[in-house]
Amino acid sequence: MIPLRPFDPAEHIDSIDMAREYLAAAAEGDDSAHIERAMDDVDRAEALGKIRLQGV
Repeated sequence: MIPLRPFDPAEHIDSIDMAREYLAAAAEGDDSAHIERAMDDVDRAEALGKIRLQGV
């Protein structure tokens, strides 16, 4: 059996452009909880060293 782990979008956000697109897609739904989760994902991507948001 192949072990599965939960999908973490933060592991796949690897550029500023991708972060912008991800947040724009979340905002299209007009669901504040979804937008907040997307913002958390982008923050985690930065914490993982995938992107650097300072100075943007």
